Amino acid sequence: MTETRSETGDEAVVSDTADADIVAQPSRRLEIVAAAVALVFMAVYLVLVLQIDLRRETGAGQIDARSWPTMLGVLGVVIAAWRLVYAFVRPPADRDDLERLQKGGMRRLISTIALTVVYLALWQVRSIVAFGYNIELFVFITPFFLFALLYVYGARSWKTFVLFPVITTAFIYVLFGMLLRIPL
Repeated sequence: MTETRSETGDEAVVSDTADADIVAQPSRRLEIVAAAVALVFMAVYLVLVLQIDLRRETGAGQIDARSWPTMLGVLGVVIAAWRLVYAFVRPPADRDDLERLQKGGMRRLISTIALTVVYLALWQVRSIVAFGYNIELFVFITPFFLFALLYVYGARSWKTFVLFPVITTAFIYVLFGMLLRIPL
């Protein structure tokens, strides 16, 4: 921080010029690494999508549970590969539009990753048998996951905590579980 005084010396103006002068510099290496990571991620996604088990075979040209994820995977691989070529060929993009790191950002990132890992681990269980009933876990763990994410990112309204997780979970369950018959 720097402090400047007017000619009369009565008032002090404190400015944070050290932080204001810091601007992210263009980085070819950063763009190449980001594009390469995206390409690897999308390639792994595409390989996993192609291993989705189908309950029943569809005819030629029909859409099945593998169709949309495959199209998204192919599109992701194409875009990531294009970004990688673009990062090598073109000069690096300006990064002057980036905002400074916000307080608590790293805590939110780590919390989000931890919550997602726990959610995916619980989702792999799929269902439990309790009191003689087979209970699907998706409809219980998804609202709690969304609730926790809303809390981490600062939502404080009870309507947000109740309506968003319930409506989102119901939409996903009806669309994928009931209409498309994809096991959740």
